[in-house]
Amino acid sequence: MRHNLYGLIKEDITDTAEPGRRVGLIATRGLFAIMLGWGCLCSSCSNPKQVDDSESRTSLSNKKDCSSLEPQNPYDEGTGHYAGFKWGEDGKSCGGNSTEFIEGCEEYEDQEEAHDACTKQ
Repeated sequence: MRHNLYGLIKEDITDTAEPGRRVGLIATRGLFAIMLGWGCLCSSCSNPKQVDDSESRTSLSNKKDCSSLEPQNPYDEGTGHYAGFKWGEDGKSCGGNSTEFIEGCEEYEDQEEAHDACTKQ
């Protein structure tokens, strides 16, 4: 018999158990202790440290939406302006003999410049 912290008599079950059963009880207690320890370790895994990402969220929310400034050909297909715009989209320099063609190419360059300026902010 043993006394617990409060001075009360406490009978240990392993003291009265048969020898074969005593091993089983000790093994069960050991397994319980291992499971309890594993649970404590895993509970710290499920509660990761919180990271302050408010600055990155703020910078993303302040970023401008430049999708409306992406270059779009405003001209009718088959015109000199339309052909010039497509020429500019291909990254070619704006030049030639046709005023409409040059204006269409320059329109693309202007739209591309406005879009680039927006995305760099």
